[in-house]
Amino acid sequence: MTEHRARLLIGIALSSFACGEEDSTPTPMGPIELVGTWHSSFGGDEVITATQWGTATIVVHDNQANSAVLQNADDDLFFPSKFSKVVWVEPNGGRFSYCTVDFDLDTKEAALASPRTADPSQLETSGCGGFPWTGLGPTFELSGSYESTFGTMEDITSDVWAISGAGYETEQQVIEFNNQDNVAVLQNPADDAFNPSKFAKVVWTEKSAGSFHYCIIDFGKDTAAQARTSTKTADAAALDTNGCGGFSWTKLEPRSAG
Repeated sequence: MTEHRARLLIGIALSSFACGEEDSTPTPMGPIELVGTWHSSFGGDEVITATQWGTATIVVHDNQANSAVLQNADDDLFFPSKFSKVVWVEPNGGRFSYCTVDFDLDTKEAALASPRTADPSQLETSGCGGFPWTGLGPTFELSGSYESTFGTMEDITSDVWAISGAGYETEQQVIEFNNQDNVAVLQNPADDAFNPSKFAKVVWTEKSAGSFHYCIIDFGKDTAAQARTSTKTADAAALDTNGCGGFSWTKLEPRSAG
C-alpha cells in the first residue's frame, strides 16, 4: 500500500473517530467489495458483510488499496478485542485471495500504520508470512440437507458429503467442485469398507425446487487427478431408469430442519 493511501486511510479513520461514528460504519466509498459467503482454500466457509468479516468487525476499509482493518470480538478465543490488518488481491471470476499481514494490535491506528506487507506473486506458496494466502471462492451449490429416493439422509457442505441410513454410513471429503460444469471429486474415508481413501467423480443435474439428481460416474481412483480426468459419463435422459452406469440416478430432495 502506498504512503499516500496509508495517510488517506488514517485520515478517514481519525475523521470518523472525531465525528463519533461507530467503527463498523462503512467508509464513504461504500461497503467492502468482498461481501458474500465464500468457501476457503483451507476448508470451511467465510461470511463477509458490509460490517463483519466472520466474527470480526470491519473497522475501516479501502477498496482501491485492497486493505482493511478488523477488530476481533470481545470473546475471540486467541486475541479478544485486538486489531488486525488484512490485504487482498482484486477479485477475479468470483474468486480472490487475502492475507492477514498483521494482528494482535492494540489500536486501529496501529493496524493502519503497520508496515507489514504480503507477496501476491506467491499466493499459493509462502507469500503470506511464509504461508499461502487464503483463497476464497464460491461455496458448493449443493450444500444442504437432503433425503434420497433410496431412503438415505445426505448432508452436503463445501467440504463434506455425508450419507447415513438404509444400512450405510460414510463421510466423503469434497476435494474439489465446479458449479458451472456440475462436477465434483470426492474422497472416501480411510476406513471405508470398499474403497478406503479412494477418489470418485460425481455429476449432478441443475436444481429444481431445491431437488436434483446425481450420479457417481467413476470411483476407486488412486488420485484426485485420475477422478477429475475420467472420461466416463452418465445419461441425464434416463434419470429414473439406467442412466447412471445401468442404474437410476440418485434423487435428493430438501430435508426440513425438523
